[in-house]
Order: sequence, then C-alpha cells, then structure tokens
Amino acid sequence: MIIRKFFQSDIKASDTVTGERSFLDELILLGAVFALVLLRPFGMSNISFAQSVVYWLLICVIGYCLFSLVFFVYQKTLARCNWKYPYPLIVATGVSGLLMSSVVPLIWSMFFGLHIVYTDAFFRILPQILIISTLIVLVSMTTDHIKRQRRLLTMNSSEQDNQNAIQMFMKKLPRKIQGELLCIRADDHYLKVHTDKGKHMLLMPLINATKELEGAKGLRVHRSWWVNENAVLGSVKSGNKISLILKNNISVPVSRSYLKQVKDKNLL
Repeated sequence: MIIRKFFQSDIKASDTVTGERSFLDELILLGAVFALVLLRPFGMSNISFAQSVVYWLLICVIGYCLFSLVFFVYQKTLARCNWKYPYPLIVATGVSGLLMSSVVPLIWSMFFGLHIVYTDAFFRILPQILIISTLIVLVSMTTDHIKRQRRLLTMNSSEQDNQNAIQMFMKKLPRKIQGELLCIRADDHYLKVHTDKGKHMLLMPLINATKELEGAKGLRVHRSWWVNENAVLGSVKSGNKISLILKNNISVPVSRSYLKQVKDKNLL
C-alpha cells in the first residue's frame, strides 16, 4: 500500500513541482554518474567506458529511487517524531544505504556474471555505498539551502515593496485613520479609503490610487473597488454574484471582468 502511494504521489508531484526542481535533481544525478565514471572507483578501471556509464547510471537511479521511497515511508510513518532537518535525511541515507548494499551484489552478479558470496560482498561495499550516498545528500542539501535562501530573499523583497507602497499611500490619510489598509471604493471623483481604524474620503481617481499601490499586495476586483489581499477573510456566492468578505465585514462585489484575476490569487 505504501509503495503504491509512493508512486502515485511521485506522479502527482511531477505535475506540480517546478521545472527548476526537476532539472536540479536530474543535474545532481547526472553529475554523480559523470564523477563515478571518470574516477572508476572500487575496482571498475578494468571495464569499458560504455559499461561504466551503464553500470553507474543503473546504480545511481536505483539508489535515488530507494532513497526517495525510504524518505516517503518516513514521512508517512515517523513524521510524528518531529525530527528536525537534516536528521530525516541522515536516517534516510543510512537506511537506503543498507538497502542499496543488499541490491548491489545482485547487480554485480547479473551485470558482470560473477559468482560472489553475498554476505561478504554486502559488508565490503556497505561503507562505500554510505560514502557515495552521503556525498550525494550533502550536494542536495547544499542546493536546497541555496534555493531556500533565494526564496526567502525574494519573499522579503516582495513584502518590503508591499509595505513601502502602502505606507506611502497612507500618508495621504489623517493620522488617526492610518493603519492597515483594507480596501478602496471609488465614488465619483473621490475615494472612500477603509482601514482597520476607520474610513476617509480622498479626492483622487481610483486609477491613480492603483498605480501608487502597484507594489502592494492587492488588486482591482471591480471597476469601483480595490482590495488588500491580506484583508480578505472569505467569499460568498449568491446566484451569479460573487463577493469578497473583508476584515471590516464589508462585502466587496467581484465583477466578471476581474473574476479571473481574483481566482488566480486564490481569493475565492
């Protein structure tokens, strides 16, 4: 059952993960194969280059699948232990190394036609398998760390832009009204600006306000309405009409022309 769920989740993940992640995994795997082919470790210097490529590609692919399966089983059975990163990776590396050491002697026997003593081969290659697995995991952990840092910097930059845009706009309001910007409604040549501290009429076209708030985390949902995404609590549908419910209990209509944008932001 767990193995079937693993393959199902792997297929589902392949549809949802970014191309960057998939490319990175393939690059690490190919890099490991290339390094092993060039180094010819563990007595592999006597086989041809083509055999070496096929052998190490097979070994690395099987190892990757075993590691992924072990980590998946951990997530489904031992995640309640709440082990901190990178301890799950260390455990998965050790267990997959044991499993790989059980598989490699069989590959030797089939690939090279050798008659080997299974237990002797297992204990002889176990340290070697653990070293290779550890190196691959260290490379993967390093690339994951770099990606997380880049993502964090991007998020921090986006959040800073959001705050700066809103703070600049809030300076147009009386100090007692300044707070969390919730929404803006156009009323002829005026704007009714709603914050968590109240509301204020501002002489300004809505199009000018939305330009000033381009860096903020908000969007037009109607020709007369702009809302802060962080202020949206939910949505209601009545017939063909859809409205967003904000923190100040205001119901903001969503027009058909802006419906796709609202759905893209997962606000419905």
